[in-house]
Amino acid sequence: MRYRVNDFEIDTNAYSIKHRDMPIAVEPKVFDVIVYLIVNRDRVVTRQAFFDAIWTGLAVSDATLSNHIKFARTALHDDGQRQAVIKTIHGRGYQFVAPVTEIPDPPTNNPVLPEQTAPGGSQANSVHSRFNRFVFAAITLLTLAVLMLFIWQINGGITPSESESSESGVSTAADKSIAILPFTYASDTAEDAFFSDGMHSALLAQIAAYPALKTIAKGSVAHYDPATADVKAVGTTLSVATVLLGEVKRAGQQIRVDVQLIDTANARQLWAGTYTRALTAENIFIIQQAISLDIAKALNLALTAKQNSQHQHFPTQNLAALGYYFQGKSLANQGTTQDNTKAIEYLEQAIKADPSFALAYAELARLELNQIHWAGKPVEQQVRIASPLIERALALQPTLGEAFVALGVLHVFKQRFGDAETAFTQALDIIPGNVTALSEYGNLLLWKLRRIEQAEAVFAKAVAISPLDPLLKTQWVSALIDAGRFVQARMIIDTLIEQNPTFAPAYRSRSDYYYWLGHALPASQVALSQNLQYSPEAPFNSMIMAQVYILTGDTQKAVDWLAHSLSLAPGSDNMLLANAMIAHLTGKHGKALDMFLQLPANQHVFPVYMFDLVEVGQGLGRARDVENHYRQFFPSLFQDAVNVDASNFIPAVAVARLMINRGEYARGHALLDKCLTVVTTAPFGGWSTKESDWKTRIYLAKGEIELAARSFADYVAAGHGADSIVSSPTYAPLKDHPVFQRALSDMQNTLKNARQWLRKLEDSGEIMLPGSLNPHSQ
Repeated sequence: MRYRVNDFEIDTNAYSIKHRDMPIAVEPKVFDVIVYLIVNRDRVVTRQAFFDAIWTGLAVSDATLSNHIKFARTALHDDGQRQAVIKTIHGRGYQFVAPVTEIPDPPTNNPVLPEQTAPGGSQANSVHSRFNRFVFAAITLLTLAVLMLFIWQINGGITPSESESSESGVSTAADKSIAILPFTYASDTAEDAFFSDGMHSALLAQIAAYPALKTIAKGSVAHYDPATADVKAVGTTLSVATVLLGEVKRAGQQIRVDVQLIDTANARQLWAGTYTRALTAENIFIIQQAISLDIAKALNLALTAKQNSQHQHFPTQNLAALGYYFQGKSLANQGTTQDNTKAIEYLEQAIKADPSFALAYAELARLELNQIHWAGKPVEQQVRIASPLIERALALQPTLGEAFVALGVLHVFKQRFGDAETAFTQALDIIPGNVTALSEYGNLLLWKLRRIEQAEAVFAKAVAISPLDPLLKTQWVSALIDAGRFVQARMIIDTLIEQNPTFAPAYRSRSDYYYWLGHALPASQVALSQNLQYSPEAPFNSMIMAQVYILTGDTQKAVDWLAHSLSLAPGSDNMLLANAMIAHLTGKHGKALDMFLQLPANQHVFPVYMFDLVEVGQGLGRARDVENHYRQFFPSLFQDAVNVDASNFIPAVAVARLMINRGEYARGHALLDKCLTVVTTAPFGGWSTKESDWKTRIYLAKGEIELAARSFADYVAAGHGADSIVSSPTYAPLKDHPVFQRALSDMQNTLKNARQWLRKLEDSGEIMLPGSLNPHSQ
């Protein structure tokens, strides 16, 4: 059955919702709530009725239902104030009040089974459940593990008597998942604490190399206190069948590690082991590898020859170097600028203690590159520092996955995106469950290659491995927003803020959500102010605050925020960009052009400004300088056979304009046609590239005035606009077109309204100004 509600179509067979033929992403339970309300729209549905029909047999709180109602309203463009679709009947329940049109399914020769009715009801749930159980059983039968190929005695002399297993181990595919909780340490010394944390991280890295075993990453397991964790709850939250608990104790020249593998379904111990050795670096890795193989044995994992070979390599045999490495890794995991800097010092000591410690070189290189963002250090300087470290790591260990991760990050900063992708895929081939590799690869796909759907899939995979990592979820949200999946993005954002109200990146995600969904600039600035309240030292966020004021035409506030970003990181590469933007906004166009032309390619973070260089350069008689800039950074765009895609179409439009301006009409128009193909093929550069009205700009460059006017009207109707359009020479050919004039008037009214709201919110303290303090923080 299909139902039409306003401009929405709900298809219970396809389990989908479309708005004007565009799919709307919703969680399965939210879909069930919507359909159940529609099916029972002739009555008030009580909370208990929802629990019985949607969450049969499960203990669910009222808050869970309230959240699902909220998300259902959001999906259907309703809210708790209007209640035009779903009405709250206080004290009783909810009722679907919007008009519903039933659209019968087309006739079919196949009989309809009785269970295929009412997706919101218990019969549909039972069909869905039985289907899932069928698939589950099929997968289980196809993926039964073979017996272990190794002899236990290869592990440094650790004998079978050192571990004990229950009679029936874990054997099904569904059970091959594990959360290794942080190890406890048996003393209160800080040295034991970092040593325990280091061994835990090393074991996680080892186990994550088993592709047949789903291993939850450190960013999620670190949330648990192993002394108080409920293993059943851990299993439910992280979707794992087993949990490993461990304790590390150093006593004199001995180290002892106790571990136990627990079945999360019944809290039954599957296996336990005790490993005691003389305290040497080699023995630490022998213990780690022995635990890894014991886990593989208990879970009936069949290891490949490549995975076997990884067990034969010891990263270092220098105990002091290993201690420094563990301390550096422990600090790096804290995720702050200060800790990142201190971690670098420890890793430098690790390399000094053991110049052949490849893993330390790789980690040091990655942290040095992190300093570009963490500490605002210049890209060229950090690339120069990291390059020899990565070369050394790969020379020492050519198959080191962590070194390929660092190499990928290095290539990103060097603008070698193809090489970066190759490095990340090599890393994931070696360490497939490494969340850092997945995260960095996802960011490459999203921000540089602009392959939005692929980026979203990579982040979704990473979140499945580390479901409690909030920063990873904000990266996933960025991909969802760029793909236009706003409902799913909003659900994640709201949950993040509910779980941690002081987590600054979640407010940046909320700001992006409001900004791109409908260009709700005041709401976006409120959320970004909350981000700055909890993370006031992030210079780039101050530049984003400036961007909104640029759009609304409040030049002075934009300049103030740019100046504030400069005060936060005066030596960063962003300094030149911020100064160039200030000069451009204050009418010093020659100075602005000089600065823009000095920017390295990695600083083209606001591409519309680089596009505007063509206009500025021509006005100043410096078109040749602009062309040389593009030839330096985008030489392929001057070749007839160039491939134009979402990653380079913006400079391609600029280069095409340069060609046309110097009389190369055929080449310029051919390049513009390629650009037009990109921007008219969803999702092209992602939802965020709609802001700059690229389709209209391309039509104008091609001289197609009628199409440009219609395109601009669509741009304004979607809620977008920029004050600079009013006086822009680019739009001058449209100034007398009636369609453009009407749309321009609508845009100006929208921006005027936004300015008024921004001032009200500034006066109330909900939007920060440079140097101010949000009153909510007091």
